Amino acid sequence: MIDLTTLEKCGKFRHLGDPTEDEGTPNPWVRVLNGKRGLQIVMLYLVLEQWQVPWSFWIWHGKGTASPSQLACKLLARVPKTLTKRFPVIVLADTEFGTVEFLTAVRKRHWRAVVGMRCTRRMDTGKPLKSLYRQGKRGQQVRLAGMDAPLTVSWFWLKRSEG
Repeated sequence: MIDLTTLEKCGKFRHLGDPTEDEGTPNPWVRVLNGKRGLQIVMLYLVLEQWQVPWSFWIWHGKGTASPSQLACKLLARVPKTLTKRFPVIVLADTEFGTVEFLTAVRKRHWRAVVGMRCTRRMDTGKPLKSLYRQGKRGQQVRLAGMDAPLTVSWFWLKRSEG
């Protein structure tokens, strides 16, 4: 399971400070992403039956550095083959990781992925995924723009925290 987690920051600590242009100030680790201010961590958990074990992580350092999706690809590359040969691998990831690069990395390893996608994501036909709600069927295979392999889609509605 891949997750982008925010450890919210409050209070003052210079070495985890807000981004500044001053070169004398250490590179801050605290960023704002999706309205959450804190340390942005890409986590890889190994899940086997009832066990969920944090395996490894990367800290996202903000714009101009590797994206959370690229960091997740690095995490996947470091999973030992001894684990992946013994058990079937299904990668569960949220919408942040629904990039062509991430999906290709999972597919290259012959693993399966269950990944959230934005409803505005475009298929190779140019239509957004949300157009399938009225005209498509759950379990239908589609191709996303920029991807060679077909994906099986389904959908459900989530209430957003804003209401």
